[in-house]
Amino acid sequence: FLLPFFAKSQTGAFTFTLSGSARTSAGVFKKDSTLVKTLWTNKIYSAGTYTEYWDGKDDYGNTINSPDAAYDVRVLSNNVKYSWEGIIGNTSSLQTTGAVHKNVYTSMTGMAITGTTAYFCQGYSEHFPSEAKFDILNPQARISIFTGATSTGNADFVATDGTYVYFAVYDTYYPTNSFVHAIKVGNDAEVVFPSSSGYSSTHVRTYASTIDKLNILNSRPSGLAVQQSGTYLFVAHGFLNQLHVLNKTTGALVQNLTYKNVRYLSTDGNNLWMVTGTTSTGNTIARYTVNSDGSLSAPTLRLSGVTIPGAIQSNGSGSLAIIDSTKQVVRFFNTSTGVEGTQLGTNGGYSTNPTVTNNKFMFNDYRGNTFSFLAFAPNGSFWVGDPGNFRELHYSASKAWIETIMSMGASYSTCVDPNNITRVFGNFLEFAVNYSKPLSATTGWTLVKNWGYSGLTNTTPVSTTKKLLNVTTLSNGRTYGYNYLNPIGLVELTSTGLRPTGVSLTGHTVSVSLSSINADGSLTKFAGSYDIGSTVTYSKSLLTGFDGSGNPVWSKTETLLATTPINTLKHPNNFPANVTPVSYNFVTTSGKVIFYNPSKYYKGTTLWDGYHLGAIKKGQNTWLWETQKVDDINYKGSFPEAGYFEIGNNVNQYAGSNVNVVGNNIFTGYHGEFWKNSQTNYFNHYYEDGLSVAQFGTDGNISLPTDSGMAGNALSPIVVKGAAGDLYLYHGDESAHAGIHRWKITNLSSIQEQFISIPFPHSYSAPVVDYTDLHAGLPWYAVLLNTNGWAQSGILTTITGTKKYTIDNSPDVFTTFRQSSGTASVQRDLGTNNVSTSWMISGMLSFEFSDVSAGSAINTYADVLDAAGKIITRFYYTLVHSTKVLTIHGNSAVVASATGLGSALLKSQPWEVSVVNGLVTFSYANYPPVTSPIYDPSANWQQPKTLRQYFVGGKPTYVKTMGFMDMHFYTDYTLTGSAASYITTNIENDKQKHDRGIVNNQETYE
Repeated sequence: FLLPFFAKSQTGAFTFTLSGSARTSAGVFKKDSTLVKTLWTNKIYSAGTYTEYWDGKDDYGNTINSPDAAYDVRVLSNNVKYSWEGIIGNTSSLQTTGAVHKNVYTSMTGMAITGTTAYFCQGYSEHFPSEAKFDILNPQARISIFTGATSTGNADFVATDGTYVYFAVYDTYYPTNSFVHAIKVGNDAEVVFPSSSGYSSTHVRTYASTIDKLNILNSRPSGLAVQQSGTYLFVAHGFLNQLHVLNKTTGALVQNLTYKNVRYLSTDGNNLWMVTGTTSTGNTIARYTVNSDGSLSAPTLRLSGVTIPGAIQSNGSGSLAIIDSTKQVVRFFNTSTGVEGTQLGTNGGYSTNPTVTNNKFMFNDYRGNTFSFLAFAPNGSFWVGDPGNFRELHYSASKAWIETIMSMGASYSTCVDPNNITRVFGNFLEFAVNYSKPLSATTGWTLVKNWGYSGLTNTTPVSTTKKLLNVTTLSNGRTYGYNYLNPIGLVELTSTGLRPTGVSLTGHTVSVSLSSINADGSLTKFAGSYDIGSTVTYSKSLLTGFDGSGNPVWSKTETLLATTPINTLKHPNNFPANVTPVSYNFVTTSGKVIFYNPSKYYKGTTLWDGYHLGAIKKGQNTWLWETQKVDDINYKGSFPEAGYFEIGNNVNQYAGSNVNVVGNNIFTGYHGEFWKNSQTNYFNHYYEDGLSVAQFGTDGNISLPTDSGMAGNALSPIVVKGAAGDLYLYHGDESAHAGIHRWKITNLSSIQEQFISIPFPHSYSAPVVDYTDLHAGLPWYAVLLNTNGWAQSGILTTITGTKKYTIDNSPDVFTTFRQSSGTASVQRDLGTNNVSTSWMISGMLSFEFSDVSAGSAINTYADVLDAAGKIITRFYYTLVHSTKVLTIHGNSAVVASATGLGSALLKSQPWEVSVVNGLVTFSYANYPPVTSPIYDPSANWQQPKTLRQYFVGGKPTYVKTMGFMDMHFYTDYTLTGSAASYITTNIENDKQKHDRGIVNNQETYE
């Protein structure tokens, strides 16, 4: 009976055929669909027939004991396309440059206009510059003030007299410190005051000259104003009950005046308007005459009727505008008589309904920020800060709306109504999305609702911890969601705001706070504990109807979805007890219940050291498949491929985000807080059997002008299905683009699987290769010594195993060099060679952690030498400091030359150098190959002897690095054997991973 089967090969070989080029992943499965080993992930093969192997081992490299007689190898192939389509909630004319308006935690907090330039500030901006400007004729383009600055102090107020622009600044990281600095109108040069001192701290740029510098608790400025033609600059410190009067030219302190809770200042000729007092004792808005010595007269005019005043600003022509935070309107008063004119806005703002208009304000945003501003232009038009909607609105002198700047700021919650995907939510803002139009500053989206005023009582603005999540329109045509209070409350979204339903799930296993509403109205619920030794249970309750108030009613009979085995550190059993409900479904079409553990540590201290994603068959309690196995905490390389969960590169506890399941497609998010001291924005797409379809996304410095697709702390990605069957992934953004991102996922029908039945490979032997693995036999996580053909000279440090996330028999080699003179090298002996026609070295090359911007990597070379020590090939780069143009060289040929190439150099990139009949070809990253003569014409290219990392001393404070990984050496090769296989499945796959093509302002991954 078994003889025909055992007549088959037991070498572990299997064959598959592709009709066209495709991205592939493969795994070994038991006949019951249990995944045994993931063989490879996201390799690109061209059309053809291929033979690969399974060595009989599992993902941990252990030979399977008591194996089954037969297994299935599944080869998943696809050409799914992932396109970053742009941003919702940001009106910037460009979305991928430094001209993007980027609110972080607040919208603009202050603005001052002189001539055709508007200067503004943004309060706390977490390392991103808080001060910038725009041309009032082109307001949708942010203009940097300090070129190259990644951080300024956190400025809340700005004022100008037409000559200088003054910013009132505090240092968030050293909260006792505050100061004022100034720049010159026209060229933004820093003003150096005679009566001043500089300022610097860890997270703030160095200021050469600051005035009104304080180092005292509660010194944060609360107002700023400057006389246009007079002598004085006024700085309010409300928490200190002090008004500081300074000479605006010298910076000298002239007066220190005492006023109760003084704040919000505006000059009007020789008068100063200011707000004093408190709501409980009575706020005062009054005019004071400025005396010649800088002191103030008694109030000469008081304005009444504004209970809680916000910003104030004189237009210089007889009118004072005041933000009324109670009525949520702008009020205008005659500066001579105090008589009130016509107000701007809608009384009550969003307290009566959530509909967004251009004549409606929310001067208190959902985080509790109250900073707003008023700024007048020379033509009498003016801008109003609308922080609750992350907008700045421009009105004519007659109060007609002209235009809007919008930049969402930090968005930590995103959801889309699965039954009406035109409704997209970020925090408490709702957007109407038109999928027939591209996403741009003016098309594809409209801000339509602001649900942020509605708390449980619907009477006061909500605070920092509140969010709107899991919004779903149910079968009664009404829409419900979670208002994330503490605990979470189920609310209905009505025409007048959020209606608390008061729904209680008494009698159910768990409370509504640990449930997720599905598109069909059912509840997915979570119970148990992620504690080691415990279990986690997912169950489901069906929607049975609605009560007399229209509140949903769910069955108290729960259907078990799945229960995990006893929790250990090696399995994806994370229980979402502290995770807000953002996913609508956790079960695939074929009944696989998905579990995802997004955390690095168990209880904040112990590493989860196994898998982070897994599936259990519906109704069962054993793992069907598991993937996203952790790499090593010492790992320092590029972001790992799908199938791995990154815990290296200094990433902190909050590494992953959430999981989405749509049909048979599974998506996990990874935002990577503090990854390489920045963040990531990667997504892994898996098929229902645990094999990877693709990885898409990017990483980068969120404080710099960011590329398409990058986001900071995208905590709640959500995937929905479009009418045509395509998928859309939405996610928020802490700061990189200041809006809600959208990715479009198409060509899902290209996903195909081949099943190849093979016996257990009792007779497996490693396939013969036609190359030399230059890393074979090196120790892992060790300082490289002279061993296995490797040798060192000079003062440097070479470590193995820090740039690879898979532990095999071929660790990487990474070198760090830092000295002012002399040379050093790390070299690998290639043996004695006398090639006839060709040789090639292929692998991955990294300069990561080099101070590229400082030019330190100049005189850092990847060389191949002949038997006499002469240079056959040399790969290196140079930097012109004056132009910031970085050029990559291969011998005498230029591989690439442009500004901004440093980001490519600072990642592991595919690298190949070959010589065919004396002609050298270099391939690097995704740049076109270049050819060149031999570097040293006297070198013997037919005797390649040494692969070398070579360093020449420079500035000792700058680091030079070089890393080699998977370097394979071929001699007299032909592209028909394993050399071709390596090139097509390793080099080209790494090119594909990092190759990003911009098409119609979209970033596409194929």
